[in-house]
Amino acid sequence: TDQYRGWFNSSLITSVAAFQKAPYKTVITHGFVFDGQGKKMSKSLGNVIDPLVIASQKGADIIRLWVANTNYNLDVRINDSILNQIEDMYRKIRNTFRFMLGNLNLFDKSKHYLAFEKRTPIHQAVIMDLEEVLKHVTHAYETYNFEAILRHLFPFITNKISAFYFDFIKDILYIETQDHLERRMIQSTIYDLLLAFLQILTPIIPHTTSEVYSFCSFFDKEDVYLESIPQLKNYDNSSILLEYHNFLSLRKNVLQALEQARQNNIINASLQAHINLSLTEAQMHTLAVLQIKEQLHQLFIVSKVTLTQKAVFAVKVIKTEGFACKRCWNVIIDEQQQNLCPRCQRIL
Repeated sequence: TDQYRGWFNSSLITSVAAFQKAPYKTVITHGFVFDGQGKKMSKSLGNVIDPLVIASQKGADIIRLWVANTNYNLDVRINDSILNQIEDMYRKIRNTFRFMLGNLNLFDKSKHYLAFEKRTPIHQAVIMDLEEVLKHVTHAYETYNFEAILRHLFPFITNKISAFYFDFIKDILYIETQDHLERRMIQSTIYDLLLAFLQILTPIIPHTTSEVYSFCSFFDKEDVYLESIPQLKNYDNSSILLEYHNFLSLRKNVLQALEQARQNNIINASLQAHINLSLTEAQMHTLAVLQIKEQLHQLFIVSKVTLTQKAVFAVKVIKTEGFACKRCWNVIIDEQQQNLCPRCQRIL
């Protein structure tokens, strides 16, 4: 109230009187800051949290991430427990950056980057899904709804990128030859994701994004602060994105079956699994649109997938008997030369 009666009102009156216009375009105010129990901070209660202490202990980006993660239209709370949750969020974001940087090592955009049109549908779908997130994020920035930025972006990073896409691509990144075509598709997709994440998150965690950007010789600008918010693109083939979401639902059911097989001591690890998968006609269409029928073992992180088309979806997990390849850890039926599967022998 004192801010509205004081600075906002007095500066408005004097500016209009002197210059015939308001001194600001937009006024944004936030609620009161309480401790974790909703109590007003005071030295007598010993519940005062000093932002300078937090910055020195945890870094300024932790404070900034906490601010962006709050609904400032209401009274906000802060304590050690809340900050620990923010640190966990920050750690997951930072680990995502670390994985991306590691797998873009020696990446030369001028030689290795493949345009969106030259990638297979599964990798295109990841970028199309990113664009959907960017639409929400852009609107959130324009309306100063910072909480919505993280509400849309963080689950995308943790659930769809780290938990799904990164798990899927590790086999290709780590096992295939350096110039393998799909490996370059993946690196190009990681490049697009990394640049977008850095552009989006710089207003929130600028120290971290600047640090990450300093390791990115493949980007064009001197520093991330010279980048802009990503420009939205409109991709034509919406059926790819639709089938991508359908596949993620299918994959969720398969992962549940794998977890049940682990609990029943059928397998100890997913690469020991052979999945017998019965799919409906619509689900088979999903695989055809995404062109992933031959990659299901990589997408599910198992050694083998057997497909049949039936009227009802069903999944059965059995243990693959054989020997684990010493390089890719996929289970092979016959012990091969030097305990390597035919694929790894070909690559080496």
